[in-house]
Amino acid sequence: MTLELLPTHRETLVVVGTSIRKNLPTLRAHLTSLGAQELPSRTKLHFVYVPDFTREQDDAREYLMKWVNNRGGELIRGMPSGAADYREGPVTHEWSHSAMARVGSNKNMIIQRALELRADYVFFCDSDLVLDKTTISSLLAAQKPIVSGVYWTYWHKTGVETGQLHAAPQVW
Repeated sequence: MTLELLPTHRETLVVVGTSIRKNLPTLRAHLTSLGAQELPSRTKLHFVYVPDFTREQDDAREYLMKWVNNRGGELIRGMPSGAADYREGPVTHEWSHSAMARVGSNKNMIIQRALELRADYVFFCDSDLVLDKTTISSLLAAQKPIVSGVYWTYWHKTGVETGQLHAAPQVW
């Protein structure tokens, strides 16, 4: 199979999505950064999210629904979630096996929807990231079937050993 450049007269469709369980301030910052993306001409984003909120996050669920509806996107019903299978611990996130399986299954549903839409690309981005306005266009510029972006993050909420906190590279 040989990869070929897409014709310039055709619109490029990027499905953007993830499984979301973040509080409203974090989610709002993330979605604002997605809404501000500077895209190449003839590039369209289609948002496909799996709401995975707890009962205490109704404000974030409602915000996501409105945001996605205003942009012509979709929400997909995901795997049933357990409030206790993922939590933010005192130092970092704590994931259970069932949470990892649930999020993986939710992302598979997003991939399936992208296939149904005949999307050119799928962009998974965790809902606690604030993106530079050129993130998606820079990934598209690579003109490769699979690309990832490296970003800097803090692995711990506090400097456990030294009292200092340093960012390190991360990639998904």
